[in-house]
Amino acid sequence: AWYTAHIAPVQPSGVLLEPVFRVSQTFRVAAPEPTDALAKTFIAYVDADDGEVYVTGPDDDTRRRVTTDHAEKRGICWSPDGSQLAYASSMRGTFDIWVIDRDGGGRRRLTGDDGDEVDPAWSPDGTRIAFTFALNSRSQLATVAVDDLNVTKLTAPTVMAHGPSWSPDGARIACSLGHEEGFGVLTVDTESLVTLPDIAARHVRWSPIGDSLLMLRNVSPQPYDFPEYVLHTVEPDGAHLLPLPAPIESTTHSWSPDGSMIAIERPGGGISLARADGTEGRPLPGAEKGARQPAWSPVPAPRPGVAEPPSAARPPPHYPDPGPYP
Repeated sequence: AWYTAHIAPVQPSGVLLEPVFRVSQTFRVAAPEPTDALAKTFIAYVDADDGEVYVTGPDDDTRRRVTTDHAEKRGICWSPDGSQLAYASSMRGTFDIWVIDRDGGGRRRLTGDDGDEVDPAWSPDGTRIAFTFALNSRSQLATVAVDDLNVTKLTAPTVMAHGPSWSPDGARIACSLGHEEGFGVLTVDTESLVTLPDIAARHVRWSPIGDSLLMLRNVSPQPYDFPEYVLHTVEPDGAHLLPLPAPIESTTHSWSPDGSMIAIERPGGGISLARADGTEGRPLPGAEKGARQPAWSPVPAPRPGVAEPPSAARPPPHYPDPGPYP
């Protein structure tokens, strides 16, 4: 977190000394230490070989398969209570948002437009999932209610927004704009979008414990170089844009629930864990070499059962088809 200290000389009684002058200093405190509860959390990811979602613990070398739809996945997120996962799947041809229980049961589809719905992000109160919907080379933000499947569009067609991430209080959503043309912060109740076009970024993710964002920025020196994405932190108003003290190249990333660590997809595949300042990196033990799209669960959960094989195949429960948008 960032802090600003304001200093002015005063007498013991509190009266300002003359002549009056004031100074200020802005500084950042160190990342928090990992908590013991992290050992009881899960990290979900997409396996590069079969395209399915698996979960494992940050210190486990075992994993459990969650999905079995044999389709491409784009994005994973957890429900606030850690009991369910949302993900985008191309099982029906175009990408739709699905939710599934952590153990692989209770699968159901939440969206059904003609375009693609990807990048799910579960709201902190558990009632809605924000996502990107793309049609005719345009992308916008929307939310779908988990219970009644009501879809609300949040951004205008004139704004290309994608990759939503909720603030911890659920009041705002951070997102990327266009093709790395900047990022924006949307106030959910008023649907007002503040854009910061001077900070081109992708995969913007809000810290779970404070008012800062972790994002990928292209640091390639030449416009035609292969993109080289390095993690940066920035405040939601665009202030204090800094790379991590220990630079990390990444493709996607996910915060630990205590804000002390990040799960990182390395360029070319594979998932590593590191401290929030980029130090002490190590491979995720339970992930395969080409694992992609890590998502760290928001709360601890019981550890038994992670190593068990998926439960016997059973048909998913029937739910009404959400159909196209009204």
